[in-house]
Amino acid sequence: MTLPDADSVLTAPGRRWRPALLRGQTPIRAELNHSGPADSAHLIHLLNRRVTRLQRRLQHAHVDSIMALVGAVEAKDPYTRHHSLNVSSYAEALAEAIGLSDKDRELVKIAAMLHDVGKIGLPDSILTKPGPLTDVEYSLMKEHAAIGAAILKPVSFLNRVRPLVLHHHEWYNGCGYPAGLHGDQIPLGARILHVADAIDAMASPRTYKAAYPVERTIAQLIDGRGQQFDPDITDHAVRWLQANSQRPQREATALLRRLARRSGSA
Repeated sequence: MTLPDADSVLTAPGRRWRPALLRGQTPIRAELNHSGPADSAHLIHLLNRRVTRLQRRLQHAHVDSIMALVGAVEAKDPYTRHHSLNVSSYAEALAEAIGLSDKDRELVKIAAMLHDVGKIGLPDSILTKPGPLTDVEYSLMKEHAAIGAAILKPVSFLNRVRPLVLHHHEWYNGCGYPAGLHGDQIPLGARILHVADAIDAMASPRTYKAAYPVERTIAQLIDGRGQQFDPDITDHAVRWLQANSQRPQREATALLRRLARRSGSA
């Protein structure tokens, strides 16, 4: 491949997306002129570096697009506006307490941010219903895990995130959904998400309930230990909540203040 060909392959002149993707990048020709004679090994190195940069930009663009869907879901109900962020925060804390590696903690954190993206495919009447769901509505609600995994499927670099999103409602005793997995059949990250999701659901106010005090949240976790929740993760969650008892209350109070400001400005 000649030098002009290498530049043209990566910059694709005339394509509409060129300015957005490559803004601020130095042409390969200029990089070679600056660094010395162009041998094939150096050219390959520069090409690989440029491709890596473009892949990262594409990855960020994919995540941004999916997070926009998450935002669209949560915007439908002001009580759940920061749910994914809260779940991500709790999940990251639990993953650290359990001793997961930095890489796996980041995986859990991303999965937590995306875990409810499948709700974009559900009717508003279900998402914003101010009370318990009917059996039919609950059956539809359960589809969101599979819908979310399907949304993530075309994004190859999220392949390890998809099982966590798909299985974050599995119960430790096999009574969850969508696959009825139990115990260690459930991916560890999904078991962490399930506990983190439950903590935020209990500790946050909703249209049909007030936020649970941390003591009640802990009691509910202990009650579901070994049934709904992984026993080891439950133990870590209880210890973490006991050591950080004010954190869920602060987040619930902040949410109520935001809702009050919105109501006052309406």
